[in-house]
Amino acid sequence: VAVLSFYSFVNIPEPEALLPKILLITKKKYVRGTIILAKEGFNGSISSTTEAHLHLVIKELKELTNPRDISVKVNYCNIQPFSKIKVKLKNEIVSMKAGEIDVERLKGDYIETSNWDSFIKRSDVIAVDTRNSYEIKAGTFEGALDPHTESFREFPQWAKNNAELFKNKKIAMFCTGGIRCEKSTAY
Repeated sequence: VAVLSFYSFVNIPEPEALLPKILLITKKKYVRGTIILAKEGFNGSISSTTEAHLHLVIKELKELTNPRDISVKVNYCNIQPFSKIKVKLKNEIVSMKAGEIDVERLKGDYIETSNWDSFIKRSDVIAVDTRNSYEIKAGTFEGALDPHTESFREFPQWAKNNAELFKNKKIAMFCTGGIRCEKSTAY
């Protein structure tokens, strides 16, 4: 069974118009999982015994939303992890509760993995781990700031409370799959 996790920050003026179209193709192709649609983009984790069907869903999302890029990760497992398909409308594809943010336009620049270590060691750079406390306990980069959050919704308040730390610094943010650090750079 192929499991495809994906997201894209792309401005979708009427996400509700996409819902029936996405639901139709997922049901037609026997795809299971959850897809979240919002004005700021889409996010999902879907599975199928036929990997090509998953890529057809991504193709449909591309055609309907015209994103600059989509982060896609494929994994495999022995059992079907989802029992049905759900396509949901939400206010955000990753909940930050900081109001509307044009992430597509405001997100930061990517650092190549080969340049990451030297970048975060620079004196004019501060690294921020945007993951929650549970994830950070598994490991983080040396010298990275831990915001001590249990939920990503706590991040904006932490950032406001610690704004002085960021003065005259470049900020390097990281997370597990990219979605939280991408949104936090825009914030």
